[in-house]
Amino acid sequence: MMTKRNRGYTIKRLWLAGLLLMAGAGASMPGMKMDKAQASQSPASHSSPASGMASDTLGHLKALKGRAFDVAFAQAMTQHHQMALDMAALELAEGTRQTVKAAAKAVIAGQTKEIGQMKAWLSTWKAAAPSGKMALTQPKAGQVDRWFLTEMLPHHRGAVEMSRVALKNSQSAEVKTLARQIIAAQNKEISQYQTWLGALK
Repeated sequence: MMTKRNRGYTIKRLWLAGLLLMAGAGASMPGMKMDKAQASQSPASHSSPASGMASDTLGHLKALKGRAFDVAFAQAMTQHHQMALDMAALELAEGTRQTVKAAAKAVIAGQTKEIGQMKAWLSTWKAAAPSGKMALTQPKAGQVDRWFLTEMLPHHRGAVEMSRVALKNSQSAEVKTLARQIIAAQNKEISQYQTWLGALK
């Protein structure tokens, strides 16, 4: 039987299987891990799917240009955003601090819109949109706010790094505009989350 915290989250194997199916259709998006630099920046001492969205995907994206890059970026960022939505949903359901819950609502509003935009691009490009969800680490009892902030910091850093690659490798004005929006919004949120995390007892 699923516990409350497990509700709504598929296991990591299903997510990986979905990526393999996409790769077979010409839409490859390798698994994502946190690189050493991000690990040293993260306040979390453990590794988790939330903190593991950087090195492999960055290496893959850096090797691509033009439309091939745009497709891979939209697929990777859609999956990345979906994980943020899952974490934000858990914060809304079980978090206690109103400032952190408000931040989770902002994540859901902003990233849901961006997912819609990227899925529309993928449809236009006749490319597969990612499906399924990554498994999340589970917060300790009474620590959901800390868990959300801790996981979102490296997660946001991964999105910022992916977006910086987009500014160099994409030939699409729309993709570059979205990348700039992600960099600006998530860098601002990173600063907020660091402040709030430092204030938590």
